[in-house]
Amino acid sequence: MPLAGLIQILLKPRLLTVMSAVGMFLMTPVADAQYVPQTVAFQGYLTNSTGTAITATTDLRFGIYIDSSRVWYADYASVAFSAGRFSVALGD
Repeated sequence: MPLAGLIQILLKPRLLTVMSAVGMFLMTPVADAQYVPQTVAFQGYLTNSTGTAITATTDLRFGIYIDSSRVWYADYASVAFSAGRFSVALGD
């Protein structure tokens, strides 16, 4: 195929769009697929049985259950509360 014919094919709008998209994809940095975070930030709001926000430092237990079986849990001592709001890093 002569060079002029190849240039005409490459300049067709649809092909140029596809080639541009592929080029942008190939130039995008790829995240390290082997990196897995060791912690998950968790924030919440806790009240007592009457609906009053917890304000005292409290011990908490977090758990993950599958079909009523606990597969993971962690205890966090002395979690600080501010007007019912708290934050922990699960997995620490």
